[in-house]
Amino acid sequence: MWSKTIENQTFGICLRVTGSPCGSRYRVSFAYFLEPLTDSRPKPATAFTQTLPFQSAPRILIIFDNDPASVQRYQPGRPLATRSSNKMSGPTDEHWTHLVSDDAREAAGTFDFAAVDPRVSYPSYKSLDEFIDVDKLRSLDAHVRREVERYSARMGESKFYTGPYRLDGTSSERPGSRMIYLASSDEPDSYFDLDRTDLWKLSNAADDFSLLMDFIAELPFEATGRMLIMYDDQPRAVPAHRDHVETGVLHEFVWFRTNLSKPFYMLNHKSGEKLRVTSHSAWFDTVNQFHGAEAADGLTFSIRVDGRFTEEFRSKIPKPAFNAASTPSYWASSNEPGIG
Repeated sequence: MWSKTIENQTFGICLRVTGSPCGSRYRVSFAYFLEPLTDSRPKPATAFTQTLPFQSAPRILIIFDNDPASVQRYQPGRPLATRSSNKMSGPTDEHWTHLVSDDAREAAGTFDFAAVDPRVSYPSYKSLDEFIDVDKLRSLDAHVRREVERYSARMGESKFYTGPYRLDGTSSERPGSRMIYLASSDEPDSYFDLDRTDLWKLSNAADDFSLLMDFIAELPFEATGRMLIMYDDQPRAVPAHRDHVETGVLHEFVWFRTNLSKPFYMLNHKSGEKLRVTSHSAWFDTVNQFHGAEAADGLTFSIRVDGRFTEEFRSKIPKPAFNAASTPSYWASSNEPGIG
């Protein structure tokens, strides 16, 4: 752990690299701390831990071989140079100044956006209503509502985590909405494991939502990974956020709801334009735009199922030449000339 006091605020960064290089890839276990530290045992507001190849790592400061020239501030889409060892040294004063002179959230990647196909516009989402049985989905409303209420009373709270990439860095990363896992994994939580279908098994809660599970079985998935109900019975907003910043990572998922009570939206932070989802189902770009939910009275909920789409369904999806994460928005623009 390295720390530095600048203008009476202490910042820190902690990094541990393991394994040996293979091409331009290492295995890395890391944590980065880009918010001010409140005490000698840092528990900053922005923190992220994960085990990933560097190509899929968030922006971090890395120093190899005690060599100041080897300092790299990782940027998504740019491979890191390979090194012969994984020794590291602490950042110099110059490095710290470079690291913390920007807003901490920007340094963490919140406002770093890669290029997308110029024909794609934000905010946007792709409605999937034409590919699912909407009438059957709507008929499940009483069933899902009843079981969510029962589960909440019986099992207590498991709060939804927005992640660190919030539009407003002062907003809560756990705003109050709660979760019911219909599939669970024994591995530590990792957003990049959502579609690793071999890790996810049906949870005990799935038995209570049998009719919903029957509907999920009809969705266009070859195999499913994480399956999650997100709900709230209090008027609490979910802050606008990005799920991650890795433009080369495309998660195949279906977001859906049995009613339209949840005011869910996509947001272009530059223009301020907000687009409410009006369909019962959607697939959306979680990386190149923000999304969130407005506060609403009463019980509101939505379901998200991640996994691997069937090849038949994939054949319907137009694919951009770059920035795979933008695929849902690229598809949403497919009616425009020259796309699709």
